[in-house]
Order: sequence, then structure tokens, then C-alpha cells
Amino acid sequence: MESERLMINIFKNATILFFSFLVSCASKPETPEKSVSNKKTNLSLAAKGLSKSSDLQIINSKSAKNMNCTKPKLNTNYKISELIENSNACVRKMDYVNVESWAKSIGELYPNEAWNNYYLSIVHENRKEWNKSKWHIDQALTKSPNLAVLYYQAARLDWQNKDYALCFKNLLKSLELDNNNADAHLFVGQIYFRDQDFANASKHFFSVLNLDSKNEIAIYGIAESRAQLQDYSGAVEMFDKLMNNQSTKIEYFVRRAEIIEKNLKNLDLALKSYQEIDDKYKRSIWKGNLDLDLKAKIDELTAERNKQKASLNKQNLEAEQATKGVKK
Repeated sequence: MESERLMINIFKNATILFFSFLVSCASKPETPEKSVSNKKTNLSLAAKGLSKSSDLQIINSKSAKNMNCTKPKLNTNYKISELIENSNACVRKMDYVNVESWAKSIGELYPNEAWNNYYLSIVHENRKEWNKSKWHIDQALTKSPNLAVLYYQAARLDWQNKDYALCFKNLLKSLELDNNNADAHLFVGQIYFRDQDFANASKHFFSVLNLDSKNEIAIYGIAESRAQLQDYSGAVEMFDKLMNNQSTKIEYFVRRAEIIEKNLKNLDLALKSYQEIDDKYKRSIWKGNLDLDLKAKIDELTAERNKQKASLNKQNLEAEQATKGVKK
């Protein structure tokens, strides 16, 4: 009964932590080159139905990330790829005034493209004008029904509107069209975790790691999913991966210590783990919310270990005396 209560509390805490990640994930717009142009194909081929133009070029992700957010120049005949690059640069800088300016330029130069509505959806989302944001993403999907990033944006708005079933449907559609969207996999994995489908959650978290090998949320998701499936050694292995990746979130390592103590019942390693947490927390190497009296826990485990050692020494002494008695 006590172990059941422990697991319920642990699952509740893990779900709360994941829910905070979900909210963060749902508030992060996707920049198109991540879900479209990371494939070594022409944009027009990667996004069927997006454009009838033949001069779309692959967006260079690195150059786009290093670009400054500027205003569009008047009377300039931009290529669509240039417009997307500049729009993305402004999205990253959260300069939504200029995002809107670039979106309007797309609308003027390429009125049949979905990107004008896509970026305006992000602009209105930032202003919390949900109905306008939803209208623009619906218009974008009408123009380009096979573009993954549009379904991802729609899913984020569905989450905001608490239409979780439609959110999930749009996320799956996004991944059907582009399985290389790490953010979408992360979103889906967390929803599966919330619904206690830990096998499918792990599947999507591993898909994230295939694209982003050090993603903390995905690693934690696999660790916690394994713990819920009672693969405790596998869970500790993933927490160790977080440690090796220099994560500083103390909640991860408290959870690791709890699994070692309560589930693997390795008293020495658990004590060592809590002592390491205490040391790194005091030195501000690991940070976060610590809902645990570390001193009391360390004292408790130290006393338990001493008790076990005393019991073992007593058993060894009795065995030794018994052996001497047989010899006599």
C-alpha cells in the first residue's frame, strides 16, 4: 500500500513536470526550415501543394539562425526562400512587428502561398488574438494541405483552445507529413505520457533523441517511462545520461536517487547519490526545487547502513564462532 502511494505521488510529480514542458512546447512556434528544409530536397518538393514556383531554394538553417531581424525593403522582388528566412529570423528574435511586415510582403509577392497566413497566425497568436490566429492557419491549410509545419501550428492553437483531441490529431498529421520534427515528437510523447501510454511515449522520445541527442525533456521522458514500466535499471541509465550531459536540474537527480533507494534497494549507491545531490546543491551546480530534507535523508540512510553493517558483522562473528566450535 505504501509503495502504491509512493508511485502515485511520483507519477503525479512527473506529470506536473511534464505538463510544464507541454505548456512550454505549445507556446513555441516552429520555424519552417526545421520541419521542411532539413531534408535535402527542394522546398517545393518537400511541401507538395505549397508552391507552383520552380525557384524555391533550400533554406540554410545555420545562416537563418545567424540572420538579424530587419524590415523588408520597399520595391524589392524577394524570392520566397528569402522571405521565409527573414520571417524566421524575426520569429526567433520575437520581433512580431517585423514578422507581420514580412508576412505582408509574402502576401503581396506570393498571394497563393501559405506562408503569409502562417506567419500572420504566429503574429496574432502573440497578441492573444486566438480567433484571428486560427483563421489564418485554416487559410494556410486550405492553400497548402500537405505542409507539416502548418498542422504543428494548428495543434499548438488547439492546445491553447483546450481542444486536446484535435491537437493530438494535428500533431500526428504533422508527423505523418514530416517525421523529422523533434518538437512535434516531443509534444506527442508528453501527451502519451500524460495518458499513461508509456511505451508510445518512449517511442516518440527516442525519435526526438535521433534528431537532438541531448534533449533533456526526451531523456527524462524515457527515464520516467521506464520507471513507470518498472524497468528501474533502464531508468537510472537514462538519468545517468542526463548527468553526463551536464544537466543542472536537481529534480532529475533526486528522482534518480529515489529509484535507487526505493526500487533497486541499493542502499550504498542511494546514500552516495543523496550525498552528491547535497554537495552540488550547496555549491549551486545543480539547481531547482528541492522538496526534500537532504540532511534527514542522509542521516536516515547512514543509520540504516550502519545497522546493516552491525547485523552483518554479528552474523559473521556468529559464523566464525560456530566454525571454531565444530573444529573443537
